[in-house]
Amino acid sequence: MSDAFFAALQIPNLFRRLLAEGALNSAFVPAWLRVRERDGPRGARRFGERVLGATFALLGAMVLALVVFAPTFVTVLAPGFDRGGARFDAASQFLRLAAPYVAIAGLVAVAAAILNASGRVAAAAYGIVVFNAVMLAAAAWVLWSGAAAFAGTVLVLAVVAAGLAQLALVGAAALRMPQCPRRMTLGRSRDVRALFAKALPGVVAGGMAQLTLMGGLMVASSQPAAVSWLYYSYRLYELPLGIAATSIAAAIVPAIVVGVRGGDHAVIAGVQARGVEMALALALPAALGLALLAHPIAASLFERAAFGPSDSTAVAAALVAMAAGLPGHVLEKALGAIAFAREDTRTPMLAGLAGLAAALAAALYLFPRHGHVGVAAAIAVSGWVGATLLGIVLARRRWLLLARDCARPSAGSKRHWRGSRLAAPRAWRAPVCWRSKSAPDWRFMARRCTRLASRGWAIFPPCCADDDPRALRRAVPSWHVAAAMRRGVGAMAFKQLVFSGVQPSGNLHLGNYLGAIVKFVALQARHDCIYCVVDLHAITVWQDPAELARATREVAAAFIACGIDAKKHIVFNQSQVAEHAELAWIFNCIARLGWLNRMTQFKEKAGKDRENASVGLYAYPTLMAADILAYRATHVPVGEDQKQHLELARDVAQKFNNDYAASIAARTGEAAFFPLPEPLIQGPATRVMSLRDGAKKMSKSDPSDYSRINLTDDADAIAQKIRKAKTDPEPLPSEEKGLETRPEADNLVGIFAALAERTRADVLRDFGGAQFSAFKAALVDLAVARLAPIGAQMQRLARDAAYIDAVLADGARRARIIAADTMASVKDIVGLVRS
Repeated sequence: MSDAFFAALQIPNLFRRLLAEGALNSAFVPAWLRVRERDGPRGARRFGERVLGATFALLGAMVLALVVFAPTFVTVLAPGFDRGGARFDAASQFLRLAAPYVAIAGLVAVAAAILNASGRVAAAAYGIVVFNAVMLAAAAWVLWSGAAAFAGTVLVLAVVAAGLAQLALVGAAALRMPQCPRRMTLGRSRDVRALFAKALPGVVAGGMAQLTLMGGLMVASSQPAAVSWLYYSYRLYELPLGIAATSIAAAIVPAIVVGVRGGDHAVIAGVQARGVEMALALALPAALGLALLAHPIAASLFERAAFGPSDSTAVAAALVAMAAGLPGHVLEKALGAIAFAREDTRTPMLAGLAGLAAALAAALYLFPRHGHVGVAAAIAVSGWVGATLLGIVLARRRWLLLARDCARPSAGSKRHWRGSRLAAPRAWRAPVCWRSKSAPDWRFMARRCTRLASRGWAIFPPCCADDDPRALRRAVPSWHVAAAMRRGVGAMAFKQLVFSGVQPSGNLHLGNYLGAIVKFVALQARHDCIYCVVDLHAITVWQDPAELARATREVAAAFIACGIDAKKHIVFNQSQVAEHAELAWIFNCIARLGWLNRMTQFKEKAGKDRENASVGLYAYPTLMAADILAYRATHVPVGEDQKQHLELARDVAQKFNNDYAASIAARTGEAAFFPLPEPLIQGPATRVMSLRDGAKKMSKSDPSDYSRINLTDDADAIAQKIRKAKTDPEPLPSEEKGLETRPEADNLVGIFAALAERTRADVLRDFGGAQFSAFKAALVDLAVARLAPIGAQMQRLARDAAYIDAVLADGARRARIIAADTMASVKDIVGLVRS
């Protein structure tokens, strides 16, 4: 029964290996990024819909063939089975039941590839976990119910159920992305044909390990129980192979693609080295562990019922032989990812076929002499043959750029990288030294990986330097690579810059401070920042001229009083830099009417009387896009109400890059001129409610001044407003759950937590059970200490309008230099004549 089950499951497992576990992903990611760069998000969605339709159609035909011709497939897969015997009939039935999984695997593969192309790899990784969890649950049910006679049928059906569960998880994650296809379409497409032309060799290369196993099982099928012994040992072998090879290969392909498209050799070398090093550092100890502990592992996992001690010994012997090839198979996967990222799927396929041929020859030679252990040794040989040939070819093409360290990592670096992921958000700390035109130093790599494996701490970052030390002044931060994977091609060329604007609405209060300004202050310690008072946005609705001037100076004063360094960073008001309005007109000609019609904020602000709303209010988002992109900013801290506008700014930037791609390349040599700005989220948003009504947001429009704490309030006013804040008669709860039905109490606790930079749980741990009189006294002390100096400074600055005007003028002068350079380039790209 087990021989029949394992023989039948070879084809579903093969398609899982070929599709759902990374082979299609490796060919899809470069094609997806290229289409998204050229045609924008909508073009990428159409491409995905066509790929999904073609994949499902092809695999649906394969499912039909498996159902109809199941006996023929079993004859090919297990030629040692007697046709018409019990094993043969059972295998044919199992294959028919498992056939639908092939189509499911195709859908999972496309969804996972879209997620990986966008730098979101978690859902695809957890999908495999869900698949295995369903299989384990089915196996546990068989053991618990004692239905041994139906075990094979139950487990085969569990394969289909597990695939559906995996599809539900991965598909749901993909559908949350705007570029994800919503339907399957069939039609002629040059991009889809090109994808499948490149994917076919990649699919073969990606599934080479499974093909090698299938060849080995075909050779060993004449020996009783050999199929089961080899399958059990290979399943154990697949665990470290999947962790150290498949997952790492899938993760590094998008980053290498970005480096290749942007011509950034530092990123290419760093990512490739980290991928190879991490793979080998996991594979070497895993291979040693499998070899030393093979028998205890096999006995503890499988030895029960009909599986006896002799079977454990046989499985352990095969596992020891396979373990010798684990580093080779892992290295072959990692090197294959380097070729896939350059859209070369043929070389990994040919190297894998050479390994397969070597494995079959070795199996045919060793099986008569050593039985199934000889077949396991042949599988190990295939990995080393494929990795060696692939490494030689990549090195000769100068694609194998591997970074290496020139100094030992510091103790702080060791602590930081212990337990880090491939794209941990920290800058690399080691010095720079890259050999871009020489072959990789494999002896160095071997020493390093051995040292890492023996010490047990994760990879510290590789770094690189060109022969010319000025070519790369610093190592590339790994978070930069991860962000580039999400932004797409060409993003590596843009300098990290934060831009944000605040409307001069007047009467800045505690909600403005905690929701925005305090975050601006924190950002300036890690980024170059430009903070703008967006007075042009303010006049989309009528403003009193005198009040507008006062409110503009008040916002600038708040920036300075709260701690923003106007000398190190740029603080200015929008109307003093004419390039904002000039670029906004260009973007008005780029943006589509349908995009603006979807903006919900216009609908809310215009209300029912939209015919009387200003054109400026309608075109507000294109001016916001110009604000950001005039400085080619890469990050924008935004609240919930502005996320949709930032998405439109990204669409405008992408369409400009696509529409003028040839002109951009001719004048700048780059693939893109504008970056796609990312939203910058700094922890959970602080939502401050009215002090008089915990269900309403704190607002300057509230008629009661006691509903808010203004930033200009002095200590007495702050204390009085907090003491008069609405509460309830109950003492404070000890847990957050107790605040769910008490909005006023929840608001005051949230304000305390935000001002103290603590969590609500910490605050309730200190004040749980206390009366509001005691809590308000503590809140008064904290708020006065934090806010009163800001209010005093703002009042002092308000009396010195000349100083504020000088700060804004200086900021506008520095901002104008950047914006004018951008605008000049835009005019050249668009074709506007400049005399």
